[in-house]
Amino acid sequence: MTIQQREPVRLNGSVQVPTLPLADAPPARGAAVTSITAKFLAVFRVAVGFVFLWAFLDKTFGLGYATPSAKAWINGGSPTKGFLSGVAAGPLESTFHSWAGAPWADWLFMAGLLGIGLALTLGVALRIAAASGSSSATAGCSDRGPASVATRLVSGGYGHARRQCSATSTVE
Repeated sequence: MTIQQREPVRLNGSVQVPTLPLADAPPARGAAVTSITAKFLAVFRVAVGFVFLWAFLDKTFGLGYATPSAKAWINGGSPTKGFLSGVAAGPLESTFHSWAGAPWADWLFMAGLLGIGLALTLGVALRIAAASGSSSATAGCSDRGPASVATRLVSGGYGHARRQCSATSTVE
């Protein structure tokens, strides 16, 4: 191997390969995510994180969007009562009904909303947040298949509404 004059040589005789700054580096062959896609996914991740944080804040303080002030968690309401008691069919129906309104279920549910929201918004523990968010989105829909967590959170599917696992759910 011949060493070209331009390449710096270390004392042990090895050649230091010059590196390009990350911004100037061409995308790797077969790369699935470009910088524009990465930016879009980051904004989308933060937006989904805010959906979970909004659901947490609305259930905690009864901001009036999906949870009236009288049914807020701090006013004695149960964030899991309407969500879990609304399961109308499926193999876990009786289990979900027995968990509805239990203090431990309320605490776990609210900690999950806060934890997933903070993790997605801040970009920490993303694998754990992805697994938790996915299981949260599908846990109540075991009788009808997975549904959009954003649709259920925004439409009031978590809380006082009779839960339907579709985008056309109605809030009672």
